[in-house]
Amino acid sequence: MDSYGGDVKFGIPLSEYTGVRLAVGLDHSTLKRTDSSPDWVKEESYNFYTLTPSWYRDSRDRAIFPNRGSYTLASLEVAGPGSGIEYYKANLSHDQYLSLTTNYVFKLGAVAGYGDTYGEAYSANGTEYTLPPFRNYYAGGIRSVRGYEDYSLGPVDSLGDPLGGAFKLAGGAELIFPLPFLGEDSAKNVRMGVFYDIGNVYSSFDAFEAGELRMSAGVSLIWLSPIGPLSLSLAQPLNDKPGDRTQVFQFAIGAGF
Repeated sequence: MDSYGGDVKFGIPLSEYTGVRLAVGLDHSTLKRTDSSPDWVKEESYNFYTLTPSWYRDSRDRAIFPNRGSYTLASLEVAGPGSGIEYYKANLSHDQYLSLTTNYVFKLGAVAGYGDTYGEAYSANGTEYTLPPFRNYYAGGIRSVRGYEDYSLGPVDSLGDPLGGAFKLAGGAELIFPLPFLGEDSAKNVRMGVFYDIGNVYSSFDAFEAGELRMSAGVSLIWLSPIGPLSLSLAQPLNDKPGDRTQVFQFAIGAGF
């Protein structure tokens, strides 16, 4: 797929903790088939005219390494009338930080996403998709369910590669603390954690099965390095199934907190 576009974003604070944003975007995407393309790919071009209103509430004591508070974000992405495929995606995420003692924090997080078309659905080779596959949700990886390869969970295409889905549900819990051998002062730029992650993506909301949620547990490290936030994790999948792409060690630069 070749694509290009851009958007303009506006934000208005409503109070000390809450605010609203609006993004207006234009995207042109062209799909191209090759001899090794999966069944869902067809030669076609699309224009997308998107509106994405969102609302947030941020009561964290600080944006990086918060000790207390919460962050909630709700958004709705709509590809408006006249778009090549008319769809919408509703998203909700919440992170809660509970201060246990100085620099010892318990974090709970969850994210849900649901999408569908409200016009003509994307179809290829006789199969109709809830969302166009190139607009699907994905799960797996250090920013989602650790211990599984990035974006690898959920349905697969005709070649056995991750396809993503129109419904996503993920969450987890993490105990965050300073490195024992560096002392409390190090908590300003490096912290460890022990975590439990759970989640998956599904082709549609109706395809959701709790038994298909994947789980993992492990240890993490976040360091505010000179080149940006560096996240590392060692994770053990707890209920992987045949065909899952697991990955014990993962790292990312610039991962969110």
